[in-house]
Amino acid sequence: MKRHIPKACERCKQAFLCGYAGCWCSRVPITNRQYADIVEQYDDCLCPSCLAELAGQPCDGLVLNPPSDTR
Repeated sequence: MKRHIPKACERCKQAFLCGYAGCWCSRVPITNRQYADIVEQYDDCLCPSCLAELAGQPCDGLVLNPPSDTR
């Protein structure tokens, strides 16, 4: 079973889903230097749009919104 964690991007505050292990972020091509710069500035996950922008890549539809709460 794949689990998703609703999060808010530390950079833009946009809601998105973190896939934890096997997350979408592993598909964003990013250099070690870009990664180092990002972790110096942010303590938590970034949304697909922000991560793609900081990596200099197109987002390509990676933006994921958390499901609505059905409780």
